[in-house]
Amino acid sequence: MKDSHTPPSGSGTDAAHDAVRAVMTAVCEAADTASAGMDRAAEALAMAKASEATAAAENKAEANETEAETNEAEAEASKVAAEASETTVETNEAATAPCPIARRLKGAARIIGPGSWPLSYDDTIDVLSRLVREIIADDGHEPRYTATVQMLLTETARWLTTGAPAGYGLRPWLCYCGLHGNGKTTLLRALGQLLQQMKDRGWLRSRSQRTTFLLKVTAAEVEQARRSAHYEQPDTCRPWEELCTADCLLIDDLGEETITHLRFGRDKICPIAELLTRRYDERLLTVMTTNLNPLIITEGNYPLTSAEVEKDLTPLLYGLRVASRWREMTHHVITACAPDYRLAGMALTAETITR
Repeated sequence: MKDSHTPPSGSGTDAAHDAVRAVMTAVCEAADTASAGMDRAAEALAMAKASEATAAAENKAEANETEAETNEAEAEASKVAAEASETTVETNEAATAPCPIARRLKGAARIIGPGSWPLSYDDTIDVLSRLVREIIADDGHEPRYTATVQMLLTETARWLTTGAPAGYGLRPWLCYCGLHGNGKTTLLRALGQLLQQMKDRGWLRSRSQRTTFLLKVTAAEVEQARRSAHYEQPDTCRPWEELCTADCLLIDDLGEETITHLRFGRDKICPIAELLTRRYDERLLTVMTTNLNPLIITEGNYPLTSAEVEKDLTPLLYGLRVASRWREMTHHVITACAPDYRLAGMALTAETITR
Protein backbone atom coordinates (compact mmCIF):
# COMPACT_ATOMS: atom_id res chain seq x y z
CA MET A 1 0.00 0.00 0.00
CA LYS A 2 1.44 3.35 -1.10
CA ASP A 3 1.98 6.34 1.21
CA SER A 4 -0.46 9.10 0.38
CA HIS A 5 2.05 11.90 1.19
CA THR A 6 4.79 10.88 -1.33
CA PRO A 7 4.71 13.15 -4.42
CA PRO A 8 4.77 11.70 -7.81
CA SER A 9 8.24 10.85 -8.92
CA GLY A 10 8.07 12.57 -12.31
CA SER A 11 7.07 16.03 -11.09
CA GLY A 12 9.73 16.14 -8.35
CA THR A 13 12.57 15.47 -10.67
CA ASP A 14 11.53 18.19 -13.01
CA ALA A 15 11.33 20.70 -10.27
CA ALA A 16 14.83 19.81 -9.11
CA HIS A 17 16.17 20.13 -12.56
CA ASP A 18 14.52 23.48 -12.94
CA ALA A 19 16.05 24.63 -9.72
CA VAL A 20 19.51 23.48 -10.78
CA ARG A 21 19.14 25.18 -14.14
CA ALA A 22 18.04 28.35 -12.43
CA VAL A 23 21.06 28.25 -10.15
CA MET A 24 23.37 27.52 -13.05
CA THR A 25 21.85 30.34 -15.02
CA ALA A 26 22.29 32.69 -12.12
CA VAL A 27 25.88 31.58 -11.69
CA CYS A 28 26.61 32.05 -15.39
CA GLU A 29 25.01 35.46 -15.36
CA ALA A 30 27.01 36.40 -12.30
CA ALA A 31 30.17 35.12 -13.94
CA ASP A 32 29.38 37.07 -17.08
CA THR A 33 28.68 40.16 -15.02
CA ALA A 34 31.94 39.72 -13.07
CA SER A 35 33.90 39.14 -16.27
CA ALA A 36 32.39 42.24 -17.81
CA GLY A 37 33.22 44.18 -14.65
CA MET A 38 36.80 42.94 -14.74
CA ASP A 39 37.10 43.87 -18.39
CA ARG A 40 35.74 47.31 -17.65
CA ALA A 41 38.10 47.61 -14.66
CA ALA A 42 41.07 46.54 -16.79
CA GLU A 43 39.99 48.95 -19.50
CA ALA A 44 39.64 51.75 -16.96
CA LEU A 45 43.05 50.90 -15.48
CA ALA A 46 44.61 50.89 -18.94
CA MET A 47 42.95 54.22 -19.72
CA ALA A 48 44.21 55.63 -16.40
CA LYS A 49 47.74 54.45 -17.11
CA ALA A 50 47.56 55.89 -20.62
CA SER A 51 46.27 59.19 -19.22
CA GLU A 52 49.03 59.20 -16.62
CA ALA A 53 51.68 58.52 -19.25
CA THR A 54 50.21 61.22 -21.49
CA ALA A 55 50.16 63.68 -18.61
CA ALA A 56 53.72 62.76 -17.65
CA ALA A 57 54.87 63.21 -21.25
CA GLU A 58 53.09 66.53 -21.45
CA ASN A 59 54.59 67.63 -18.13
CA LYS A 60 58.06 66.56 -19.27
CA ALA A 61 57.63 68.40 -22.54
CA GLU A 62 56.46 71.49 -20.71
CA ALA A 63 59.38 71.17 -18.26
CA ASN A 64 61.85 70.81 -21.13
CA GLU A 65 60.30 73.77 -22.87
CA THR A 66 60.44 75.79 -19.66
CA GLU A 67 64.05 74.74 -19.08
CA ALA A 68 64.94 75.64 -22.64
CA GLU A 69 63.29 79.03 -22.23
CA THR A 70 65.11 79.50 -18.91
CA ASN A 71 68.44 78.55 -20.45
CA GLU A 72 67.78 80.86 -23.37
CA ALA A 73 66.89 83.67 -20.98
CA GLU A 74 70.01 83.01 -18.90
CA ALA A 75 72.15 82.93 -22.04
CA GLU A 76 70.64 86.20 -23.17
CA ALA A 77 71.18 87.70 -19.72
CA SER A 78 74.79 86.49 -19.72
CA LYS A 79 75.30 87.96 -23.18
CA VAL A 80 73.85 91.28 -22.06
CA ALA A 81 76.00 91.22 -18.90
CA ALA A 82 79.10 90.38 -20.94
CA GLU A 83 78.36 93.19 -23.36
CA ALA A 84 77.77 95.58 -20.47
CA SER A 85 81.01 94.46 -18.80
CA GLU A 86 82.93 94.83 -22.04
CA THR A 87 81.41 98.25 -22.56
CA THR A 88 82.38 99.24 -19.01
CA VAL A 89 85.93 97.97 -19.50
CA GLU A 90 86.25 99.76 -22.82
CA THR A 91 84.82 102.92 -21.30
CA ASN A 92 87.24 102.77 -18.36
CA GLU A 93 90.17 102.05 -20.66
CA ALA A 94 89.15 104.84 -22.97
CA ALA A 95 88.89 107.22 -20.04
CA THR A 96 92.11 106.25 -18.31
CA ALA A 97 94.38 104.35 -20.70
CA PRO A 98 97.60 106.23 -21.45
CA CYS A 99 97.38 105.42 -25.15
CA PRO A 100 95.75 103.01 -27.66
CA ILE A 101 98.54 100.47 -27.24
CA ALA A 102 97.35 99.58 -23.72
CA ARG A 103 95.80 96.32 -24.96
CA ARG A 104 99.17 95.02 -26.21
CA LEU A 105 100.44 94.32 -22.72
CA LYS A 106 100.34 90.70 -21.59
CA GLY A 107 101.62 88.65 -18.70
CA ALA A 108 101.95 89.15 -14.98
CA ALA A 109 102.91 92.41 -13.35
CA ARG A 110 106.64 93.03 -13.10
CA ILE A 111 108.73 94.68 -10.44
CA ILE A 112 109.80 98.03 -11.85
CA GLY A 113 113.36 98.43 -13.06
CA PRO A 114 115.36 98.94 -16.26
CA GLY A 115 115.28 95.80 -18.35
CA SER A 116 111.91 94.70 -16.90
CA TRP A 117 109.77 97.26 -18.73
CA PRO A 118 106.59 95.69 -20.25
CA LEU A 119 106.31 98.05 -23.25
CA SER A 120 108.39 98.13 -26.41
CA TYR A 121 110.64 101.06 -27.28
CA ASP A 122 108.19 102.48 -29.85
CA ASP A 123 105.17 102.07 -27.59
CA THR A 124 106.99 103.76 -24.72
CA ILE A 125 107.72 106.79 -26.91
CA ASP A 126 104.07 106.87 -28.01
CA VAL A 127 102.83 106.89 -24.43
CA LEU A 128 105.36 109.44 -23.18
CA SER A 129 104.67 111.70 -26.18
CA ARG A 130 100.98 111.75 -25.40
CA LEU A 131 101.59 112.54 -21.74
CA VAL A 132 104.06 115.30 -22.61
CA ARG A 133 101.56 116.85 -25.02
CA GLU A 134 98.90 116.84 -22.31
CA ILE A 135 101.22 118.42 -19.75
CA ILE A 136 102.32 121.14 -22.16
CA ALA A 137 98.72 121.86 -23.16
CA ASP A 138 97.69 122.06 -19.48
CA ASP A 139 100.51 124.56 -18.89
CA GLY A 140 99.04 126.76 -21.63
CA HIS A 141 102.12 126.95 -23.87
CA GLU A 142 101.99 127.63 -27.59
CA PRO A 143 104.10 124.89 -29.16
CA ARG A 144 106.95 125.52 -31.58
CA TYR A 145 110.20 124.07 -30.23
CA THR A 146 110.66 120.25 -30.37
CA ALA A 147 114.27 119.09 -30.72
CA THR A 148 115.18 118.87 -27.03
CA VAL A 149 111.96 117.16 -25.96
CA GLN A 150 112.33 114.68 -28.81
CA MET A 151 115.81 113.78 -27.59
CA LEU A 152 114.54 113.44 -24.01
CA LEU A 153 111.73 111.14 -25.19
CA THR A 154 113.99 108.83 -27.15
CA GLU A 155 116.64 108.62 -24.42
CA THR A 156 114.02 107.95 -21.73
CA ALA A 157 112.42 105.19 -23.82
CA ARG A 158 115.83 103.65 -24.50
CA TRP A 159 116.68 103.72 -20.79
CA LEU A 160 113.36 102.12 -19.80
CA THR A 161 113.48 99.37 -22.41
CA THR A 162 117.18 98.47 -22.44
CA GLY A 163 118.61 99.90 -19.23
CA ALA A 164 121.51 101.80 -20.78
CA PRO A 165 123.52 102.08 -23.99
CA ALA A 166 125.01 98.86 -25.29
CA GLY A 167 127.93 97.66 -23.19
CA TYR A 168 127.00 99.49 -19.99
CA GLY A 169 124.60 96.98 -18.50
CA LEU A 170 121.45 97.82 -16.57
CA ARG A 171 121.46 101.21 -14.84
CA PRO A 172 118.54 101.91 -12.48
CA TRP A 173 119.26 105.66 -12.18
CA LEU A 174 118.48 108.30 -14.81
CA CYS A 175 119.52 111.96 -14.66
CA TYR A 176 118.33 114.75 -16.95
CA CYS A 177 121.09 117.35 -17.03
CA GLY A 178 120.91 120.79 -18.62
CA LEU A 179 119.97 124.43 -18.38
CA HIS A 180 116.61 125.81 -17.34
CA GLY A 181 113.76 125.58 -19.82
CA ASN A 182 114.85 122.40 -21.61
CA GLY A 183 111.87 120.20 -20.66
CA LYS A 184 113.59 118.15 -17.95
CA THR A 185 110.86 118.64 -15.35
CA THR A 186 108.17 118.09 -18.00
CA LEU A 187 109.68 114.70 -18.85
CA LEU A 188 110.00 113.90 -15.14
CA ARG A 189 106.28 114.61 -14.66
CA ALA A 190 105.32 112.57 -17.72
CA LEU A 191 107.45 109.64 -16.57
CA GLY A 192 105.87 109.79 -13.12
CA GLN A 193 102.38 109.71 -14.60
CA LEU A 194 103.29 106.77 -16.83
CA LEU A 195 104.75 104.75 -13.95
CA GLN A 196 101.67 105.35 -11.80
CA GLN A 197 99.27 104.44 -14.62
CA MET A 198 101.17 101.23 -15.26
CA LYS A 199 100.98 100.41 -11.54
CA ASP A 200 97.24 101.19 -11.35
CA ARG A 201 96.53 98.80 -14.23
CA GLY A 202 98.53 95.98 -12.69
CA TRP A 203 101.34 95.98 -15.25
CA LEU A 204 103.93 97.00 -12.67
CA ARG A 205 104.01 96.16 -8.98
CA SER A 206 105.84 97.12 -5.84
CA ARG A 207 108.50 94.80 -4.57
CA SER A 208 106.72 94.72 -1.18
CA GLN A 209 103.38 95.72 0.34
CA ARG A 210 105.31 97.75 2.91
CA THR A 211 106.97 100.04 0.36
CA THR A 212 105.59 103.06 -1.48
CA PHE A 213 105.57 102.58 -5.24
CA LEU A 214 106.18 106.14 -6.45
CA LEU A 215 107.26 109.46 -4.90
CA LYS A 216 108.11 112.76 -6.58
CA VAL A 217 110.00 115.35 -4.53
CA THR A 218 112.46 118.19 -4.92
CA ALA A 219 116.02 118.00 -3.63
CA ALA A 220 115.07 120.66 -1.06
CA GLU A 221 112.30 118.38 0.24
CA VAL A 222 114.83 115.56 0.59
CA GLU A 223 116.98 117.86 2.71
CA GLN A 224 114.00 118.82 4.87
CA ALA A 225 113.01 115.18 5.31
CA ARG A 226 116.50 114.37 6.59
CA ARG A 227 116.47 117.31 9.00
CA SER A 228 113.09 116.23 10.36
CA ALA A 229 114.35 112.68 10.81
CA HIS A 230 117.20 114.05 12.92
CA TYR A 231 114.84 115.98 15.14
CA GLU A 232 112.08 113.35 15.09
CA GLN A 233 109.50 115.49 13.32
CA PRO A 234 108.05 113.01 10.81
CA ASP A 235 104.80 114.93 10.31
CA THR A 236 106.43 118.05 8.87
CA CYS A 237 107.38 116.43 5.53
CA ARG A 238 107.66 113.08 3.83
CA PRO A 239 109.17 110.46 6.15
CA TRP A 240 112.80 109.84 5.45
CA GLU A 241 112.44 106.06 5.34
CA GLU A 242 109.72 106.35 2.72
CA LEU A 243 112.07 108.28 0.46
CA CYS A 244 114.86 105.76 0.97
CA THR A 245 112.71 102.71 0.21
CA ALA A 246 110.21 103.87 -2.44
CA ASP A 247 110.23 101.65 -5.53
CA CYS A 248 110.40 104.69 -7.82
CA LEU A 249 111.76 108.04 -6.63
CA LEU A 250 111.72 111.18 -8.81
CA ILE A 251 113.93 114.05 -7.56
CA ASP A 252 113.66 117.46 -9.20
CA ASP A 253 116.34 120.18 -9.07
CA LEU A 254 119.24 118.19 -7.70
CA GLY A 255 121.92 120.58 -6.43
CA GLU A 256 119.46 123.29 -5.34
CA GLU A 257 119.39 121.93 -1.79
CA THR A 258 121.84 122.76 0.97
CA ILE A 259 124.48 120.14 0.26
CA THR A 260 125.55 119.57 3.87
CA HIS A 261 124.46 120.71 7.30
CA LEU A 262 125.50 119.94 10.84
CA ARG A 263 123.61 117.64 13.18
CA PHE A 264 123.61 118.96 16.74
CA GLY A 265 126.37 121.34 15.67
CA ARG A 266 128.91 118.55 15.22
CA ASP A 267 128.28 115.83 12.62
CA LYS A 268 128.23 116.87 8.98
CA ILE A 269 125.23 115.44 7.12
CA CYS A 270 124.73 115.24 3.34
CA PRO A 271 121.06 114.23 2.77
CA ILE A 272 121.33 113.47 -0.95
CA ALA A 273 124.48 111.40 -0.42
CA GLU A 274 122.77 109.39 2.34
CA LEU A 275 119.65 108.91 0.22
CA LEU A 276 121.54 107.73 -2.85
CA THR A 277 123.66 105.39 -0.75
CA ARG A 278 120.54 103.77 0.70
CA ARG A 279 118.97 103.43 -2.72
CA TYR A 280 122.20 102.10 -4.21
CA ASP A 281 122.15 99.20 -1.77
CA GLU A 282 118.69 98.11 -3.01
CA ARG A 283 119.27 99.05 -6.68
CA LEU A 284 116.08 101.14 -6.62
CA LEU A 285 114.85 103.11 -9.61
CA THR A 286 115.73 106.80 -9.19
CA VAL A 287 115.17 109.58 -11.74
CA MET A 288 116.63 113.06 -11.21
CA THR A 289 116.88 116.45 -12.89
CA THR A 290 119.70 118.93 -12.37
CA ASN A 291 121.12 122.13 -13.81
CA LEU A 292 124.59 120.91 -12.82
CA ASN A 293 127.22 119.48 -15.07
CA PRO A 294 127.37 115.78 -14.09
CA LEU A 295 131.16 116.00 -13.99
CA ILE A 296 130.80 118.02 -10.78
CA ILE A 297 129.28 114.89 -9.25
CA THR A 298 131.44 112.23 -10.86
CA GLU A 299 134.83 113.70 -11.75
CA GLY A 300 135.63 116.92 -9.93
CA ASN A 301 139.28 117.97 -10.24
CA TYR A 302 140.87 114.54 -10.44
CA PRO A 303 143.45 113.33 -9.62
CA LEU A 304 143.15 113.88 -5.89
CA THR A 305 146.08 113.62 -3.56
CA SER A 306 145.99 111.06 -0.78
CA ALA A 307 145.92 113.90 1.78
CA GLU A 308 142.79 115.35 0.17
CA VAL A 309 141.08 111.96 0.20
CA GLU A 310 141.97 111.36 3.86
CA LYS A 311 140.70 114.79 4.90
CA ASP A 312 137.60 114.56 2.68
CA LEU A 313 138.68 117.75 0.89
CA THR A 314 137.39 116.45 -2.44
CA PRO A 315 135.92 118.80 -5.02
CA LEU A 316 133.14 116.28 -5.69
CA LEU A 317 129.67 117.59 -4.86
CA TYR A 318 128.51 114.55 -2.88
CA GLY A 319 131.83 112.90 -2.08
CA LEU A 320 133.90 110.05 -3.44
CA ARG A 321 131.55 107.24 -2.48
CA VAL A 322 128.56 108.75 -4.27
CA ALA A 323 130.74 109.68 -7.25
CA SER A 324 131.82 106.07 -7.69
CA ARG A 325 128.31 104.69 -7.31
CA TRP A 326 126.87 107.41 -9.54
CA ARG A 327 129.18 106.37 -12.38
CA GLU A 328 128.05 102.77 -11.97
CA MET A 329 124.32 103.40 -11.64
CA THR A 330 123.37 106.46 -13.70
CA HIS A 331 122.44 107.01 -17.33
CA HIS A 332 122.75 110.70 -18.26
CA VAL A 333 120.59 112.65 -20.70
CA ILE A 334 122.30 116.00 -21.30
CA THR A 335 120.53 119.01 -22.84
CA ALA A 336 123.04 121.69 -21.82
CA CYS A 337 123.29 123.29 -25.27
CA ALA A 338 119.56 123.85 -25.76
CA PRO A 339 118.15 127.37 -25.21
CA ASP A 340 115.64 128.24 -22.51
CA TYR A 341 112.29 128.19 -24.29
CA ARG A 342 110.82 130.62 -21.76
CA LEU A 343 113.50 133.27 -22.41
CA ALA A 344 113.31 132.70 -26.16
CA GLY A 345 109.56 133.32 -26.14
CA MET A 346 108.93 129.77 -27.34
CA ALA A 347 107.20 126.77 -25.84
CA LEU A 348 107.72 123.05 -26.14
CA THR A 349 105.79 121.70 -29.08
CA ALA A 350 102.72 119.69 -28.17
CA GLU A 351 101.36 119.27 -31.68
CA THR A 352 104.49 117.91 -33.34
CA ILE A 353 106.10 115.75 -30.66
CA THR A 354 106.13 112.44 -32.51
CA ARG A 355 108.54 109.61 -33.07
